[in-house]
Amino acid sequence: MERPSDFFIFNFSKSPTQNHCFVYSPDPSKFIKSLDSIVLAVYSGPDIPDVIVLISAGKSGSNIADKIKNDSDQAALDRIGGKASLFFASIDIASGKIDCQPISQSKDRSPSIEKLLKGMSWAEEGLSSIFGEEEVILVAPPGYTYHKPSGESSTFFLKPDLALSSSPISSFVALSIAIRFFFTKKQKISDTKTIFVDTMAISSVAYALRDILSTSGGPPGITISSFHSYGGFDEVKRPMRGTSICLISASSSMSLHDKWISDKGVSDEDVVTLITLSMAKRADRALYALPGKNISQTKEPAKVSI
Repeated sequence: MERPSDFFIFNFSKSPTQNHCFVYSPDPSKFIKSLDSIVLAVYSGPDIPDVIVLISAGKSGSNIADKIKNDSDQAALDRIGGKASLFFASIDIASGKIDCQPISQSKDRSPSIEKLLKGMSWAEEGLSSIFGEEEVILVAPPGYTYHKPSGESSTFFLKPDLALSSSPISSFVALSIAIRFFFTKKQKISDTKTIFVDTMAISSVAYALRDILSTSGGPPGITISSFHSYGGFDEVKRPMRGTSICLISASSSMSLHDKWISDKGVSDEDVVTLITLSMAKRADRALYALPGKNISQTKEPAKVSI
């Protein structure tokens, strides 16, 4: 069965005792209206979860959990009954509170669910599910190279925007950025005035991040500004530290990331590269580092540049 497009659904199986399925939406009210289609999609296989976690950004989740219990299609809850535990979790970026509310339980409530959520490894798993190498790494045909905006040439090109196929996926990437850079940082949230992007191809993430920050206590008029990679880099005036965040789509060398910090005089907390390769210098600074197992560089000159 095709998974509903209003949600981003991924499995998390690193728990030694249970398989978890996470269902994310930037709009928690959609869980109430679409629970039946969510459950059917989750149980379509191949892995049947022991725990289903509906998750969204926001404050206390008790009201949404109660509405899911009382207003959702009863058939959906009956499908879950005895098979899995169902939770609703809300993440309050400003306070850092994760409120996890039980909706349906197949057995005694697992005390590890809150610990699992606070560990944030589930978010990394979600990013891994989004940024699959076969989708975001373009490999040039033999004899060809890609001419990158930096002026360098390479036999491969990273394109994270190809994976941003739905609003929930873009919003989940934005949530991951908010967790990493704004979690419990109320002052940083309220001081953020601009979200820079190196290409409008990832603007959906920028707009989703603006929504999350605005509902977390940030200013309502956060500006989104594209500087078109290296082409418009010099035209961007130096922002005050702590008043902006720059989203760089991708870099196999992290060079644009470094250049933004050095030339604009900002800190490591003011810039994030969405994807890089694990062999890149200080790859941990990127939101997600691809293993890049199938990438091989050649020193032979290419005949044609793409």
